[in-house]
Amino acid sequence: FRAQAQYNSNAATSATVEKSYSFSAAALHDSGINGAVSLGREVDTGTSSGRHIDFDVGYRAKIFGVGGTNFSFNSNQSENVAALTDDASSLGFTIAQIINPVGANMAVSYKNYSFDTDTGTFNDIDVISLQTVFNF
Repeated sequence: FRAQAQYNSNAATSATVEKSYSFSAAALHDSGINGAVSLGREVDTGTSSGRHIDFDVGYRAKIFGVGGTNFSFNSNQSENVAALTDDASSLGFTIAQIINPVGANMAVSYKNYSFDTDTGTFNDIDVISLQTVFNF
């Protein structure tokens, strides 16, 4: 289990952002079931204070001997992103393989991003990505 929080006072360095704060927590059970949640808020000096909630649920399987294989689903909802009526969201799925002998992991992800405003219509964006990370 891991939890963390942050608070930033931006009033001295920003004319538009007064403060921001967030909290996140994540847990991994011995069975492989895992999850995470993140909540955040940005308080602006005007009328468009933004906020977000993000959650992730997953399962770490023991398929290969080199390390765990993670399967996860992620959802993000953000309100008042750049203006009072701007809303963004994303839904995605990730499969990641941990490779312990070389200190690396590889993942493939799919995410659908959506952004809505009162003044504009935007098409959703679908993203497929591949990542490789080597830890030194």
